Amino acid sequence: MQLYYDIHDGTGPYVLMVHGFLSSRAQWGRNLAALARVARPVVLELWGHARSPAPAELALYHPDAYIAAFDQLRTQLGVERWCLCGQSFGAALTLRYALTYPERVIAQVFTNSSAALADAEWIKARRTSGVQQAEEIERDGRAALERIRVHPSHAKRLPPDVHAELLADAQLHTPRGIANTLR
Repeated sequence: MQLYYDIHDGTGPYVLMVHGFLSSRAQWGRNLAALARVARPVVLELWGHARSPAPAELALYHPDAYIAAFDQLRTQLGVERWCLCGQSFGAALTLRYALTYPERVIAQVFTNSSAALADAEWIKARRTSGVQQAEEIERDGRAALERIRVHPSHAKRLPPDVHAELLADAQLHTPRGIANTLR
């Protein structure tokens, strides 16, 4: 089983782009043409998000398993070093990758991430609320996903085309995969 990814044409090093919780590859769409002038974007989707499968094995959702999956992708691409770009939860994962394998990273860009820079107290509170949300998702399915404040249906400042694509991709999210992400 492998995470879904697209490789876009470009010039320069590969840049792994990882979206945040309840998002998808769609969030990067408007950036791809500009990035292609300096890099080769690799747009990945997290487990249970949009086109990626939702494995039942909880261990695959652990950050260390994501780091291993990212590095396996790097190896498949045949590159020694690449750039990383992460948003929110994706930022936490790409930063963890960079700290685990600094010799494999050319540069790191991240944005909008409480998870990446959180203190122990925030993490503990988030774990507790995450388990509760996971239970709600298991019980209520897609309706519970739509109640989460970062679901694209609540976005107010996105360009209409990006918003529409994120909403369409949100219909592909697998509730079990999202619940497992929270766990």
